[in-house]
Amino acid sequence: MDPMTEEDIERRPPPPELANLPDNFWDGARVVYPPGKSALSIPALQSVLLLVPTMMNSLLLRSLALSALAVTVATALTTGLTAELAAAQSSPPVLASQVQLRFDTTEAAVALGIVEWHKDKNALTDDDWRKLFKSDGYQRLRQREIEAEHAFPDSVFQAFLLSDSLGKRAVALRTTLEKYKRADIRGAGAKALAYLPENARVAASVYLVLKPAPSSFVYDLQRDPSIVMYLDTKQTAAQFENTIAHELHHIGFSTIGTRADSMVGSLSINARIAADWTRAFGEGFAMLAAAGGPNVHPHAVSSAADRARWDRDLTHFNRDLKRIEEFFLGVIDGKLASPDAIGGAANEFYGVEGPWYTVGWKMATTIEKKFGRKEVIECMIDPHRLLEQYNAAAAAYNKANPAAALALWSPVLVKALKRPGT
Repeated sequence: MDPMTEEDIERRPPPPELANLPDNFWDGARVVYPPGKSALSIPALQSVLLLVPTMMNSLLLRSLALSALAVTVATALTTGLTAELAAAQSSPPVLASQVQLRFDTTEAAVALGIVEWHKDKNALTDDDWRKLFKSDGYQRLRQREIEAEHAFPDSVFQAFLLSDSLGKRAVALRTTLEKYKRADIRGAGAKALAYLPENARVAASVYLVLKPAPSSFVYDLQRDPSIVMYLDTKQTAAQFENTIAHELHHIGFSTIGTRADSMVGSLSINARIAADWTRAFGEGFAMLAAAGGPNVHPHAVSSAADRARWDRDLTHFNRDLKRIEEFFLGVIDGKLASPDAIGGAANEFYGVEGPWYTVGWKMATTIEKKFGRKEVIECMIDPHRLLEQYNAAAAAYNKANPAAALALWSPVLVKALKRPGT
């Protein structure tokens, strides 16, 4: 490379994207510095230093949105013992290898760049689309849809991005993307790990994507755990982080399968099936983990409508506990025998946030308030211990609060889930 003087640089013509800009174009520019390094065992990748003019025009937008600068920072996050976990009572010590997260917003950044570029009546090239289709987020989305036997042609996705309706949402989507980039993904991982056994791991890739269906999902838990979050303009950053923490608890819980399986292996076949379905209470456990403790409302950062719905549904706790009890006893007694019958009955307890959520959360918080976090974590693994310890905690609560007594699990069900010899 030939050396260049300052005079050579001044005489050098600007790239085509920056040619013919008005003289005052950079007058309103401000320097945006990357966040400082966190105390990680492996240093986090730092953000690219960007100069952001307030007078952004479409030519520079293309340069930023579709170039390597705008293919957003995919930040690998590996955490050690964080302040949140250090302060959590009875939380196990945390190793750096236990929390490994990667936050990848590339698909959303490139897709939105295409939307913005097209909105300004500019032509797109094959290279623009190639960057999108090769992004990890798009590949994960496409793989999941194909495995679910859903058609996923690139042409349909292209039509979605070029639609006028999406173009009208470009400004709101850009604001949301920039907000989500600053989300505390590491903190979400810490919350999940605080409610998992010592041998659990929270390792996943979190992909932020712009896509047609307004849905998020967890994918490929066994091989390459991923959380695919869609760019939701109605969701706050706190709600986004809460959802991530919830899903990360599921991912972490899936890593302790061997120990959980050992708790039910000696049961009769029917009792084992019923015990396996107690894992659906994991939805309630994840609500507790994402909130950060039993004294924090699980919808503290949610909309007023979502919080009101939860509070209303929780008033049916006693009734719903007995409904689930009837389901478990039906499985054990053989009244629910076929997989379709069992699955159909169990699925009725999901809903938006149905009894698997509310009953699971209420049991876990009742146990933790009485016996502590370490005990509730052990109960998450052992179905018999979960029901037995909930009954003990609820009985103590009922003695002090007879007017608001909590329902108890029947002794018949508790005994049916007890392992021989214990």
